[in-house]
Amino acid sequence: MILYQNAVTMITSSLDRAIWFGLAFGLAGCGKENRPTVAHPLPPSPLVSKAENGQPGGRFVLASTAGPNTFNPLLALDNWSDCIVRLLFSSLIRFDQPTEEAGPGLAESWSVASDHRSWTFKLRAGLRWSDGRPLTAQDVTFTWNEIIYNPQINRFTSDLFQIGGKNFAVTNLDALTVRVVTSEVHAPFLDLFGGVSILPRHVLAAAVKQRNFIAAYGVNMPPARIVGCGPYRLKEFRPGKFTLMERNPEFWMADRQGRRLPYFNEVMITVSGGPGTDAFLFLRKADGTFERRPVVTGRGDDQFVEVLQGLREGELVAVHGIADLQTAYASVR
Repeated sequence: MILYQNAVTMITSSLDRAIWFGLAFGLAGCGKENRPTVAHPLPPSPLVSKAENGQPGGRFVLASTAGPNTFNPLLALDNWSDCIVRLLFSSLIRFDQPTEEAGPGLAESWSVASDHRSWTFKLRAGLRWSDGRPLTAQDVTFTWNEIIYNPQINRFTSDLFQIGGKNFAVTNLDALTVRVVTSEVHAPFLDLFGGVSILPRHVLAAAVKQRNFIAAYGVNMPPARIVGCGPYRLKEFRPGKFTLMERNPEFWMADRQGRRLPYFNEVMITVSGGPGTDAFLFLRKADGTFERRPVVTGRGDDQFVEVLQGLREGELVAVHGIADLQTAYASVR
């Protein structure tokens, strides 16, 4: 079964996408660049997928009605920018869509003090950005103190992360430990704080200092300069045609056999027409190996909720939404 779902990028899907006000950048072409594919070892304690083991390899192709306006998580307001950015970045906490429960992400564990105001997040050892640089607690504090709480960058949503006008106090105790203190008990804290995409300090600190963050990670930036920590990294972008992503060799999840995820080598999102085009292209009987399957339309703005199984003979693609592509449940087996 294939399930397409839209979700908010910079913050957990329990909040309305409309709160993220962003700028749409003019579309300009970016060519592909060759980057090393040799990775560091998996973290000592990778997040292990609960999905059935799959077969690595292949390309997942999804048709879209439009291309992305940005690759910047803070500015990913439209559906397709959001869809793509979710594959390029990760957050401290992962939210299980069916159960709506919080689970480990970049943070392997967290705890809260008896006063329910002081939270401690422990990052996984051995995390790496897609360019191979270490991902540490400094990146977390940078994301919050220099971007989220920077009024010159984020004038519209910082109050979501305040209580009585006071920011959360975000500090790093060491390279792997983040302490967050709130002024009062805040019931939705974990959803709010844990769902924010973490951004790389070593790449974006200069843009923040030069007051150029709004232009950072725009669609005209070379793919190799867009550094993230999600399951994929940008490989090639052609405005009005396609966005091609390749697997991130530094991703921090594994399957139950200890193989690094995700399974698909590439994910391509093509601009192919109006509503229903992606289901049509996926299901059309192009070379005799596809079968037509029923399509169930979605609710609200969701174009597609269910497309039943059917790729090549002997293969099954099990994709339960963009969130599961992000967590590497997508596989060809």
